Amino acid sequence: MTKAVFQRTHFSNSVTLPLVIVVVVIFFLACWTWWATDLSMREDLVEQAEIVANSIELSRVTSLEGVKSEETDPNYVKLKQQLFHLRQANPRCRFLYILGKRQEGPLFFYVDSEPPGSEDESPPGQTYDEAAASFHDVFTTGKSDVIGPVSDRWGSWVTAIVPLIDPSTGEVVGALGMDINASTWKWEVLTWVIFHVGLLLVLLFVLGSMWYAVRRLETSGAGYRGHLEQ
Repeated sequence: MTKAVFQRTHFSNSVTLPLVIVVVVIFFLACWTWWATDLSMREDLVEQAEIVANSIELSRVTSLEGVKSEETDPNYVKLKQQLFHLRQANPRCRFLYILGKRQEGPLFFYVDSEPPGSEDESPPGQTYDEAAASFHDVFTTGKSDVIGPVSDRWGSWVTAIVPLIDPSTGEVVGALGMDINASTWKWEVLTWVIFHVGLLLVLLFVLGSMWYAVRRLETSGAGYRGHLEQ
């Protein structure tokens, strides 16, 4: 093997291994960032939903039965106005609503944040037949959760679901749901992944440039010394 071929082979090997390591590191960083960002966003979402849930007057919820005729009930109207304004204050939130559960029956809507007459409005008593099992679980566990992405007749969502618990009895009398569009959610997570991977690539570019410059200097120095020795 000639000296030139040996040098090219050695250079190729010295570049290939670091490149593979870089690709592996970037892959695992992207996966970890996606997981960590998604987890952090879920924690933030459930905190926001719990703040909203704590602002709900339970007496208004317990006065309702979840039937169509309640659309003019003062308690229903007040809750609907409250949810409407709370949703307006949070641009990321698409729907706010309060769910109920009948004995051994499906979930249903007490009230939602949509304006009356909206094509996306869920009138009182409308059943939520496609609700995931996790929606039902909140009525038995009494614990908040973030579900999704899950799809229903309105779209695909990441949903925070928070139990409304009567402090005097400990009974779950309803559950507040807060929906974030799944596409918006994924894009926000992806943005953070791109940001962190981008920072790593910039760092690696700087380090790589420094390494290449040092190698060039070493090669130039060796060639100059060889020239002098001749």
